[in-house]
Amino acid sequence: MNLRRLGVCELSSLAIFMVLLWVSLGIAQTLERTAALETDTNGAQSDDSTTLYFPFYLTDSTGFTGIAVSNYSAIPTDLTFRALDPDGVLSLLPTNPSQERLTRHRQVAKLARELFGIASSDTSEGWIELNSDSPLIASFYQFGEVSST
Repeated sequence: MNLRRLGVCELSSLAIFMVLLWVSLGIAQTLERTAALETDTNGAQSDDSTTLYFPFYLTDSTGFTGIAVSNYSAIPTDLTFRALDPDGVLSLLPTNPSQERLTRHRQVAKLARELFGIASSDTSEGWIELNSDSPLIASFYQFGEVSST
């Protein structure tokens, strides 16, 4: 094929084909890596895990912190949330650490108050560590103040 003789349309078509081929190969490789992460040769869950940090949380009578986690795996994952004080020491809270089991392809969203059993009149602040026995999770967190109006 002589590229000098190809017109603009042929070059555009060739470029589009090359991009589609590249994207298809990338998707196939991602699916292979995902399958390898999810199961080993015996069909058991991989030993890979994930640790995420939420650098700030505050729970008091006017403030809240919300956390959401999604499980992108085809198998359930166990989540462990640990509330740590500003110095990195495990906070003394009713349910700390807090455990959640997240089924496949599902998500959970909770307030820090719910996770750690913090009474609405109590104040707690610091940061949160999340450990998962699966690398296929994603998270989101948000904090703010409760408005009285």
